[in-house]
Amino acid sequence: MKRAVCALIAALMIISLAACSLLPNNKEAANTAAPTAAPTDAPTDAPTEAPTPEPPSGTPVPVYPTPGAIGKLCEGPIFPEPAKYLVIKGESDLFYVYNNMGELIRSFSAVDDEYAFGWPGFFGEDGICENVRIATGEKVEPFALFGDFILRTEWYDDEGWGAKLTSVMDCDFNELFSFDPDEAPKLGECGGVLHIDGNYLVFGRKFDWDSSEEKMDYMYDPVLYDEHGNVLRTVDPEPFGKIYGVFGGKYIIGGTVKEGYEGYWYDEYDLSLFTLDGEVVMKNIKPEWSASFCADDEMSEGILLSTDWLTDKNGVKRGADLNEIDEFPNRSENNPLMVRYGNLNDLLEERGYIPVIWGNVYAGVKTTDGEWLFRIYDPRFASDSDAEKAQYGVWGWE
Repeated sequence: MKRAVCALIAALMIISLAACSLLPNNKEAANTAAPTAAPTDAPTDAPTEAPTPEPPSGTPVPVYPTPGAIGKLCEGPIFPEPAKYLVIKGESDLFYVYNNMGELIRSFSAVDDEYAFGWPGFFGEDGICENVRIATGEKVEPFALFGDFILRTEWYDDEGWGAKLTSVMDCDFNELFSFDPDEAPKLGECGGVLHIDGNYLVFGRKFDWDSSEEKMDYMYDPVLYDEHGNVLRTVDPEPFGKIYGVFGGKYIIGGTVKEGYEGYWYDEYDLSLFTLDGEVVMKNIKPEWSASFCADDEMSEGILLSTDWLTDKNGVKRGADLNEIDEFPNRSENNPLMVRYGNLNDLLEERGYIPVIWGNVYAGVKTTDGEWLFRIYDPRFASDSDAEKAQYGVWGWE
């Protein structure tokens, strides 16, 4: 009992210290939600030594990490371009935003939702974290990025279950066209939308769970809409086999795939490029992974690909115009819209920077060599009475 009381007291003292290191002496720093603790000075360029809490006399001394310097621990920026922000999860619904000099510039309030767009870490100027625009704190309705456009869907459960398309937007979130919810085309569990030849091919597919072959069927012939939402025509899906996506914004990727993760490990596949009229453009191709979309993101069936890169049957690499190239561009799998709005953790890790945001006593930025560039006590918890967790974090790394 005494150890528990002692651990609780010491933990509360360290959490109190952590709160002091998080918040700036600046009322304008909070954007959409003010931090719940009283503001103190934000980390400065000069590192400070964290004080060691004194346990009550006559009680066991719990083991905590050796306090070290906190704040900005390097010369110059703590992370490079194209990142503009570091987002760290705080207590309750708070998220803290730091610039590249380790200065707390604002906070925002958001639901920590695994289905929301963006999670803590590095972001660019237009970054969106947990469906909130980091630069402004504006909340954004749920959306999906696919290739060079943005779409929104809603669930339906009448006469089956799946997603239906409610709106299509350009890369800047400007609405191109939308549907009344009662008239929105159904995508089913594994249908989708392809941006092709400047128009939008919409199709619904359902998955037959009772079939021994796990069969996927079209709910209706795919419909081609122009950029204003006008129906141009229907498209016969028969020549394509199974639609797997769009290549170069011009051609349907279709065919068959067996085994693996719906083809994207390519254990056994027969894919080709087709025009919208079903004419074969190139056979036996292997598209490179790039932007993807799935109506039900918990299913691999029906996942769609949008890419500008492929390898032909002779092993030749080709670009969007089917021109031969020596190598795919670095990070060719990165959708430009994902770089613009999404999390940049992987990109910056390639350059030697890691955001420390999950399960540690400290939060901040490290180099891939393990050197701290910026460090604060984790806003969610400062320490723990368990010595191993206190030293290495809940997931086993410190």
